[in-house]
Amino acid sequence: MRHSAVIGALLLGAFAVPTALVAQSVPARTTGSVPLSLKYGRGLTIVKSRGALLGRINVGRIVATPNVVVRCWRYKTRLASGMVRYRGLGAGCAYKTFHVFSDDGRWRVRVKGRGINVSGVARGSLTLDGANTGRTGTYSIAGSRYRRWPRRPHTYSLSQ
Repeated sequence: MRHSAVIGALLLGAFAVPTALVAQSVPARTTGSVPLSLKYGRGLTIVKSRGALLGRINVGRIVATPNVVVRCWRYKTRLASGMVRYRGLGAGCAYKTFHVFSDDGRWRVRVKGRGINVSGVARGSLTLDGANTGRTGTYSIAGSRYRRWPRRPHTYSLSQ
């Protein structure tokens, strides 16, 4: 009886410590942010926000604030506005990727091209402008059903 009580106490302690460590390492959340998802986009998207975002683009360019991390670009140009433009694909890359996290402050990402896939949680605004012909891709805001990108510029609010 005593042996099983000791083993039970050890198991309880083994599970309690990792749970406490995980609770301490959870990043700060952006209050009022909503889920955002773009799939197979073709056209232009602009996200001005706070929050966390992960994305990729197959063909096209990315213009972003310096706190947005962009990978697999070939040409990088600093613009007078303080933004950075990324064009071309780096050697051995199939697409460019970008990410920004909730504690990086305010950020802005402008993506124009084909194969735009973005996922994250954000508070701010989203502008979509789909291509004039062919498929434009789909989007979902705040967990709503997926809809086709509009063919004319349309700005959506990203807040609760």
